[in-house]
Amino acid sequence: PTAFALDETGKRWWRVQISDDTTTAIGWAGEVGHTGITLHSPHEWVDFKLVESKPTGEGYGNIFTTAAQMAAFQGGELALTDAQLDGPMREVFASLDTIPDHRLTLGELRAAQRSRGKLGELSRLIIRYPSEWKADPASWDAWDKNVPPTARAAWQSEKARIAKLVWWDAVAGKVEGFPVDSFVFHVHPVALAANFNVLEYEEFLYLAMTLYGEARGQNYTSKVAVAWIIRNRLEAGRWGDTYKSVVTAEYQFTCWNEKIDPDNYKAIHSPTGDAWKDCRKAAMQVMTAPDSDNIFPGATNYYSPRSQAALHEVKPSVYPSVPPFAVQEKRIPNPPGVSDEDYRFYRP
Repeated sequence: PTAFALDETGKRWWRVQISDDTTTAIGWAGEVGHTGITLHSPHEWVDFKLVESKPTGEGYGNIFTTAAQMAAFQGGELALTDAQLDGPMREVFASLDTIPDHRLTLGELRAAQRSRGKLGELSRLIIRYPSEWKADPASWDAWDKNVPPTARAAWQSEKARIAKLVWWDAVAGKVEGFPVDSFVFHVHPVALAANFNVLEYEEFLYLAMTLYGEARGQNYTSKVAVAWIIRNRLEAGRWGDTYKSVVTAEYQFTCWNEKIDPDNYKAIHSPTGDAWKDCRKAAMQVMTAPDSDNIFPGATNYYSPRSQAALHEVKPSVYPSVPPFAVQEKRIPNPPGVSDEDYRFYRP
């Protein structure tokens, strides 16, 4: 979601964009009374799906590894029946078997690799199945009958190679905390990192903390206005290419300078209360908003007449009564709800 609007009943509608490999759709989704729409926290593992699969009586292992290997040994085709897969893995197999004929071909595997949508879907599967590091020989021997005579020698060589890589039994039960059961969760590492998106969270945190230092005593509209100035600075590129570098640039935001503003520096590192909630909300709103929502495009400077007067009184040689950038011809009108005594905004 990138923006929201209120309808006549006060309910919020979110502007959303959805895409697959070939099509992008943009529309509005209501929070209440909209079939199929539910609200979720940004910290949820959205779109991840748990699949639990133990081998069937014949002992078939990891469908992805097995499919790729068996396809290679059968000239690009792998024939499976529903009886050879348990319920959850049958569902995974069906998503790869684009021509639903119970045969997974090398072409279908390659097609899945070329599809960003399919790769995204598969990367968000958390599959619980026996580890390949256990690799019970029976799981691989069960495939012997599927290997054509011309490929049996290569298949036996492949099983011998796999056997040399097995180490689970040498560790299980002998290392503290290591599970004995090889039935474990497998998570795609890139999808896991993308879900938590540590770098993006750091950017959000630095912006929110700066709003707390600059505007925690102001109303929400003022917090949003300050956030837009910071975003404009980021897009201008003069102060850095990340929110962190922009807000910590030398002599730009005093709340990040412990020597100049020790009390505020301490405050932004221990934010609390409703003001902190509003700062986080404003930061997220501006970070994710489309350019069309910018309340003053191009404006990169602002100051608080109240704060500037206090700084000027203490250090007039460092802080003039009015900053040099505060040229009347470059001033942009304040958005409704933001007092002229609290903030004034300027183009460069």
